Amino acid sequence: MDKKALEKMTDKYLSPYGMQKKSTSWYKETNDVLQIVNLQKSEFSNKFYLNIGLLPFGIAVYGMPRPKEHKFPIRIRMSALYPGTAALLENVLDLEYGVLSDSDREAKFSEIITRQLLPFLTEVSSKSDIKHAAIEGRFSGGLVNLMAKKQLGL
Repeated sequence: MDKKALEKMTDKYLSPYGMQKKSTSWYKETNDVLQIVNLQKSEFSNKFYLNIGLLPFGIAVYGMPRPKEHKFPIRIRMSALYPGTAALLENVLDLEYGVLSDSDREAKFSEIITRQLLPFLTEVSSKSDIKHAAIEGRFSGGLVNLMAKKQLGL
């Protein structure tokens, strides 16, 4: 599998959720939150990372209306969000070493997206949902910057 095939596979599972693709990122607007899922390539190998960003409305960042993932005030890697499946996700997104066949890769990717990523995005689809998730420690392996903390009352 190559990068284009990985992007196509990612789009296959995120588009039905209402996410729109721009480059290697997928965006979705809810009533008061902009969500992003970003497929980031490693600088050193043919490995990828799945990054999640949340932008509560009311916070302006550079690049609006579709800022890059690193501009989002709330960010976390999928592997940090679900450390129990981080090794599996790493194998799925490692295109350097053919540990998985393409069909196995897609089956495991589909499972991760449908059982973890999409439910999480649904869980944080409003400012109050994000605040609740932050209080519960869901972003402990990521970043909630000062602007977001103020906006959410944390």
